[in-house]
Amino acid sequence: MAEGYAAKGNVLDNLGRWTESKEVYRRSIELDPNFATGHQWYARTLSQEGYLDEAMAEMKRAVELDPLAPRILDNYATYLISAGRYREALEILDRALMLQPGSLQAQNFRAWALVKDGRTEEGRTIFEALSQQPDRPAWNVVSLAQALLATNRRAEAEALLQASPNEDFYRGLLLCALGRGEEAIPLLKPLVSIQRDLILWVFHEVMPRQSPEFHRKLAEWGMADSWQRAEAWRAKNLPKNAL
Repeated sequence: MAEGYAAKGNVLDNLGRWTESKEVYRRSIELDPNFATGHQWYARTLSQEGYLDEAMAEMKRAVELDPLAPRILDNYATYLISAGRYREALEILDRALMLQPGSLQAQNFRAWALVKDGRTEEGRTIFEALSQQPDRPAWNVVSLAQALLATNRRAEAEALLQASPNEDFYRGLLLCALGRGEEAIPLLKPLVSIQRDLILWVFHEVMPRQSPEFHRKLAEWGMADSWQRAEAWRAKNLPKNAL
């Protein structure tokens, strides 16, 4: 069953066993090429290895196969944002939110796209409203800090440390956003698949790129090659002010 192989791939993905997970996802797609979730989850593994173009192709196929799935739509939008295609991402997110207006994840992604598109105040307002929701995504506070910093509200951004998530990883991301990367490095170990994407594609611009310790940790986490591929993709495809 394609669903069974996709479920197994999801487990392997979260264990960091990327080579195995890719093989299992490919088997899922081979068994049922029209199973949208198989393409969606395969895309996630590809992005975590730094293969953004390939991930986007798989996610686009998932959207074509299931255009009414809000989670597939908002996942596709994240890759468009990473690729600097903010207007397209906003169009996709509007579709996702028409289908599921209460999706906190899609609302967070929409705010992220607005900030990246230069509509910082709009994005910040959404991030601030979502920060009051008890079931908001854990990385919401990091995005809010970035939006506050972009609008010259550093004191408010620093204050978020007092209410930062209990998980070390997300506190580490917040410290990176605040320019305190060396403090953050010991906290940044990714434990699940989404956290690898956050390092590689969502918060890459605040990672302590120049720190030898950061690169040593990337190697320890099995992410050194993925980081190099992601950086090479950005250098080739994005304008310098977006890196």
